[in-house]
Amino acid sequence: MPSAYPRIKFPGYPGLQFFAYATISCLNPYIAVILTDRGLDNTRIGLVLTANALMSIVAQPFWGMVSDRIHSIKKVFIICLAGSSLIFLLMPLIYSLPALLVIFPAIIFFTSPMVPLMDTWTYQAMKNQLGQSYGQVRYWGSAGYAVVIVLVGRVVSLTSIHATSIAFALTGLVSILISLNLPPLPMETSLNILARKDKPNPGGLFRNYHYLTFILTLGLLYIAVLPMFGFLPRLMMAVGGTQEMYSWVMALSAIVEIPVFICARHLLARFRPATLVIAAMLFFVVRLYGYSLAAEPLAVFLVSALNGISNGLITIGIVSYI
Repeated sequence: MPSAYPRIKFPGYPGLQFFAYATISCLNPYIAVILTDRGLDNTRIGLVLTANALMSIVAQPFWGMVSDRIHSIKKVFIICLAGSSLIFLLMPLIYSLPALLVIFPAIIFFTSPMVPLMDTWTYQAMKNQLGQSYGQVRYWGSAGYAVVIVLVGRVVSLTSIHATSIAFALTGLVSILISLNLPPLPMETSLNILARKDKPNPGGLFRNYHYLTFILTLGLLYIAVLPMFGFLPRLMMAVGGTQEMYSWVMALSAIVEIPVFICARHLLARFRPATLVIAAMLFFVVRLYGYSLAAEPLAVFLVSALNGISNGLITIGIVSYI
């Protein structure tokens, strides 16, 4: 019996999700690893991670406004991919702390808006296709992340951490090629909801109590969980793990997201987006507590399995709420 829903063709948006998240897997999980390779201690690593976080706060609204101004998420997404790839290729030449405090925020300036841009692009595209849901496509991103981080982790263990720069550029190039073959969103669709026709007054957005509370809550959550992601490779090494084991931990974290994204349509039919976000926050708290108790690599593996619920639910909730 034929499916009631149109089939999602590959590569298309599934391919975009697969390779874009594969690209991200070559950078974000390895930031602390690269900094450790440069001889930085926890304090200096924290300094770089803080600079990255501050840049992310600035970069996402900036690129959102650019997207609104030129009426194209697609163009901004490609610019961000190309810019971050070119800068990251310089990483093998950078060793001093001052230089690292420049190059990493520069990379984050381009990479931090990539996921919001891609999620908006994918969500709106699926919304315009009868019977399609964001979750049906988003799980390809988790698959790409899991596959490539294991492959890159293996290559890094056999060569050097500099392999991440090359892998990032190659997967980024594939993502750009796929993006070029995808249709742009309609002009009225924008990453920045301030530009929506039904919201002509930007100041009104900040007088919306529910929306403002939602954004502030996410900001606090971001501040709380950022150290968890940033220092996870250091934790793995501290409990007796290896670099390659860490890559498998991150792969597991992505794989367990897949069932959640597959069930996204059913979850949204039963729960409000805000409810999913609250549930995800509770699981983030459990993860943080679990990592604090971890004393061996197996414990890190088990706690990381909760990522499927925490990150999966919060991604679905945020995309649907916004």
